[in-house]
Amino acid sequence: MTCLTLVSWLFCLWKCLNRFFAKRVTKERFLSRKILLRTNSFFLITIISVSSLFAHSPYGLWYKWRKDRLFLVTTASDPQSYPIGVEIANVLGEVLPKSETIAVRAPTTLDALKLLLSHQFDVALVPMVDLKLAVRGEGEFLEIAPWLNGIVFSEQKPKGEANPLRVILVLGTCVLISEEHFSDHRAHILAETLTSKQGTLSVMLSDTRMIRLPIPLHGGTIGFNDGQSLPQLPQGEKSWLR
Repeated sequence: MTCLTLVSWLFCLWKCLNRFFAKRVTKERFLSRKILLRTNSFFLITIISVSSLFAHSPYGLWYKWRKDRLFLVTTASDPQSYPIGVEIANVLGEVLPKSETIAVRAPTTLDALKLLLSHQFDVALVPMVDLKLAVRGEGEFLEIAPWLNGIVFSEQKPKGEANPLRVILVLGTCVLISEEHFSDHRAHILAETLTSKQGTLSVMLSDTRMIRLPIPLHGGTIGFNDGQSLPQLPQGEKSWLR
C-alpha cells in the first residue's frame, strides 16, 4: 500500500466519522462534539506521522485537507492552553461551522511555535509568558530567535523589521496568535466572534488596545477594534460565513 493510498483511506474514514457525529442532534450533542474533536486530533496526528515516514509524497492531499480547515494548535505543557482551545473550537463550531475548527496539542510551546512558523498550522494558543521568552530568545526558544526577529523560515534572508507573528486575541494568561500570512478577513472574524461569545468561555478576554504586547497586533484585529467593516475575502480562500 502506497503512502498516498493509506492517507486517502484515513481521509475517507475521517470524513465518514465527521458526518456521523455531525448528524447527531440529541441531548448528548456536547459529548458527541467532544468525541469528534478527539477523533479529529487522532487522525490529524496519524496523517502527519504517516506523511513524515514517506517524505513528501502525500503533500498535495495534506495541503488541501489542511487549507480547508482551521487548525488551532495548543500546548500540552500549559494546563490552560488545550482546555481553552477546545472551548474556542466549540464556539467556532457552533457559530462558524464552515471553519471546521480543530484544536490539537503540541508537546511544548516551542513545538507549537515551530508548527506556526513553518506554515503547518494557522493559529496557536500559547501562554503569554512563553511568547515573551520566545521573542527575547531565552531558554529553549533560542533556536527560533532568528525567525522571530525578521528572518524568513529556512531561507535565512532578511524579512524586514516586522515580526512574523501577530496577536489576534488575549484570553486570560494565553494569547491567540497567527503567522503574518493569516488574512485580515479571518482574523477579523475570529476577533469578532470570540468577543461576542466571551460569556461562553471560562476566561476573560483582555482589551488588546490597553495592554503591551510582545509582538504586533494583527491587522484584522486592529480593524475590528476600530469598528471597521469586515475586510474582503482573499481570492482562493474558503469563506467561513454562512
